[in-house]
Amino acid sequence: LITEYDAAAGVLKVSGQVQTVKGKTARKGKTKSTAGVRYVPLTPRQQGMVTQHLARLSEERKRLGVEWKEHGLLFPSACGTPMIPRNLNRHYYQTREKAGIQHYTLHALRHTAATAMDTVKATPAQQRAIMGHSPGDVTESYIHPPIEELYKVLLAAEDVQLRWAA
Repeated sequence: LITEYDAAAGVLKVSGQVQTVKGKTARKGKTKSTAGVRYVPLTPRQQGMVTQHLARLSEERKRLGVEWKEHGLLFPSACGTPMIPRNLNRHYYQTREKAGIQHYTLHALRHTAATAMDTVKATPAQQRAIMGHSPGDVTESYIHPPIEELYKVLLAAEDVQLRWAA
């Protein structure tokens, strides 16, 4: 929700999700688990992107007038309603194609984020807090270490083993 973005603190609260059930798309006021409700700090770059996005939403509201159906969503459809997941995917694929990015699903971006956090040595607790996973949940299955990182680990492990054998 727009009201859950605290621009002064640079924090976004995630408190619900949009789902389509029996052909009806609506925002649910809850997440899959209690861990899904979380506060996510945004980098200065991300804050700038949200600020630009909010300005575009404001312009769109004014442009559409009574055609805009306000739901208070931070990421609504083109007319303000909850975005149908299929349309979100379509928009993502079009944007990805324009950017010249290879085939990655929208969900694969979560894996990319988890891998990046692991690469910079984020703790499992930090990763779970950002991604909204419960303790003992699937976070580790989202991590796909780059080959360069695996190489560094193997070099370090080999060095330890050689010292042990000496």
